[in-house]
Amino acid sequence: MTFPGVPSIYYGDEIGLTDTPGLSQRACMPWDEADWNHDLLAFYKDVIKLRRETAVLQNGGFQLLLLEADTFAYQREDATSYAIVIAHRGERPRPAAPLPVANGGIADGVRFVEFFTGQEAVVVNGALPLPPVAQGVMLWLTAH
Repeated sequence: MTFPGVPSIYYGDEIGLTDTPGLSQRACMPWDEADWNHDLLAFYKDVIKLRRETAVLQNGGFQLLLLEADTFAYQREDATSYAIVIAHRGERPRPAAPLPVANGGIADGVRFVEFFTGQEAVVVNGALPLPPVAQGVMLWLTAH
């Protein structure tokens, strides 16, 4: 929902459907809602709503900010907003460290709010101070 282009969800991902064990293929769609992961479905609904309501995620530019062995970060930007996505796949958290953003045109003093936690951070000396990043994704949006 944060990458440029039309978002795509493979059928069943939104309810936790997995591949059929031993066959390496997707199982049939379970239409009985009692078999669905409703927490995961609510998560998908939240991020779809965010995409629909956030112009920078729909039409913003794209720039890679960071590329490490287990972590990458990119920004989406338009005339009034920024979105920064940090994805970490490592089993251990990425230690707290500043994320350089000056090359992305983000000025000191720009305030961000992390979408999932509500945590806030302000760009200082050309960098966004990041807390430890657990396995998963952080989505920082400019605060207005």
